[in-house]
Amino acid sequence: LESDSIILKVKMPPAKVKIQRIEGDRVRQNTFHKRKMGLIKKAMELTVLCDCDCAVILKSGPTVTCKEGRFTAFCSKDLESLMRGG
Repeated sequence: LESDSIILKVKMPPAKVKIQRIEGDRVRQNTFHKRKMGLIKKAMELTVLCDCDCAVILKSGPTVTCKEGRFTAFCSKDLESLMRGG
């Protein structure tokens, strides 16, 4: 006999992340990369949805390959003209 029951898959909400420094270098680096990309994606979406100009500048902490850290930037238009207000 076939059952007429419906199986629902319930997803658990993501666990809350405690906001504190991540101790492991590799885990910290991976988290930075993922969150950096998410932040830039949100900035891009904001410029499209709200018809605004947006700039994001990030500097990573020191890594094995780059002792001073690396810069990452997103700007919806030329940064100089954005800073001048034009």
